[in-house]
Amino acid sequence: MLKSYLISWKKCFNFKGRSTRKEYWIVFFITILFPFIFLLLNIIQSLLISLFPLNFYISVIAVNLISILSLILLLIFLGQIWTLLPLTVRRIRDVGMKWQWIFLVPIPIIGFIFILIFLTRKSLIE
Repeated sequence: MLKSYLISWKKCFNFKGRSTRKEYWIVFFITILFPFIFLLLNIIQSLLISLFPLNFYISVIAVNLISILSLILLLIFLGQIWTLLPLTVRRIRDVGMKWQWIFLVPIPIIGFIFILIFLTRKSLIE
């Protein structure tokens, strides 16, 4: 699992070639986890502020650490969105379609159907 994730970062500027179904979905689900972790950190930060309003040092140190961690996670998430783009192009090629089909992804309902049907198809090389 970690190997597929690291391969996606190594190939983040490679739009040629192919990607397997497993490689695509592992990276996709890891990318989806980042906003949830970010939200959880913000909830923890809010709880710390409300639970320790009088203990200045605990709340300031904890809030600053969570803010730094949130910023790091946000930067990794933005980078991961970029790595998902060439991975999707390679996956589209892997199922035998042209890369221009990627422009359907941002369309609300059609993009979801596109991902479910086309990107879950079996690879030509499997």
